Amino acid sequence: MIQECQMWQAVYLVCDDVEKKEPVCNILFVTDRCNEEADIRNDADKFHLYLDGDEIAFY
Repeated sequence: MIQECQMWQAVYLVCDDVEKKEPVCNILFVTDRCNEEADIRNDADKFHLYLDGDEIAFY
């Protein structure tokens, strides 16, 4: 069984808004291979980027 890995980040414009207001956007990185070698910095082509649920080609 292949386990999917995800990294999710809410984006705010001002630090004071964190957890008090809605984020301006949500970013999600997903790869279909989750292991100790999953490295978004050096293997960006193995990840998919989603901005507010829409996939963005970034490589």
